Formats: sequence, structure tokens, C-alpha cells
Amino acid sequence: SMNHEIVVGNIGCVYSGKSCVDALEKFQRYAEYSESQYGRASGESVTWFVNGEMYMEIFPPEESN
Repeated sequence: SMNHEIVVGNIGCVYSGKSCVDALEKFQRYAEYSESQYGRASGESVTWFVNGEMYMEIFPPEESN
């Protein structure tokens, strides 16, 4: 069976389990947090692993100063 893990930059693993639906929900939520300007996940990468293999990864947009 598949094991899903969602890992966020400076926070670490925020989800580990068998549910693709739960993993997707967490991935999308933390992707939104990453793109926001506040909170612990702001500006952090979000990575989805399936059975230890990278499946999907997002990086926040670069700061445009």
C-alpha cells in the first residue's frame, strides 16, 4: 500500500499516512500558507513523497524587492 508524507521546509513532516485525499488536502493547505506573507510556513517549500519518492514539490515565488 502507498504511504504519503507531506514535508514543509522549516516545520518538517506535517502528514504521514495512507490517505491520498488527506495528503492532497495538507499539500494544498500548506502550499497556500507558503505563498502567504505570514505564519511559520510562509516562504517554505512543500514536498509530497509517495513511498519515499518525491511526487510533487512547490517552492514559493521569489521575493520581488
